[in-house]
Amino acid sequence: MQDLNTKETPIQPQEITNDKETKHKSTNYTIIQFVPDPIADERINVGIIAYNNQTIKIHHSPNQKRLEQFAEKEKIEFLRDFQQQLTSHLEEGKFTEKFTKNTLEQMIHTWAHIIQFTKPRKSLLEPEPLLEQIKHRFRNQNHY
Repeated sequence: MQDLNTKETPIQPQEITNDKETKHKSTNYTIIQFVPDPIADERINVGIIAYNNQTIKIHHSPNQKRLEQFAEKEKIEFLRDFQQQLTSHLEEGKFTEKFTKNTLEQMIHTWAHIIQFTKPRKSLLEPEPLLEQIKHRFRNQNHY
């Protein structure tokens, strides 16, 4: 018979970790949307950004013909300038002192004119495989 007055040491759960899991928590992704007329609120997906704390991967839609059917030349040139500047601020897929994760997240949450971003979503994939998966999905659905 067990003595009810004695305290048993509770069993402590053991923490199970895997090196891959501890290095990588999650990846965020957002879709870059081109909105030539914010009042009409018509939009087209023009890019994907997948990122975590250290890495950022960007893909811009190659579908120039679709853009030309959607907006005037000047607005398309503005979009292309933005895409070029965004890519030029990164160093081999890494954030820099000039362009940090916080800079990107501020853009995502505040830009509301010709270039907008979807609300960031999470994935357990690393940025590069996630980017490939989303590109494939969009191409199959003719959204990209």
